[in-house]
Amino acid sequence: MLQLFQKCLEIGQHPECFRLAIVAIISKPNKTDRSSPRSYRSIFLLSVLGKCLERLIAKKTSS
Repeated sequence: MLQLFQKCLEIGQHPECFRLAIVAIISKPNKTDRSSPRSYRSIFLLSVLGKCLERLIAKKTSS
């Protein structure tokens, strides 16, 4: 995993597969009108590898 992250940093790429998300739509509590879009919340499920790479980049740029 370390070699993968080092190569991403070296070539300046954030692979698309790290940026893909699955969107889950869940209903908000205490919202009874299920026909209204405001009754729902979207949750984005992101790649753990992508999150780790983003944190690594954030640490490198802040120090």
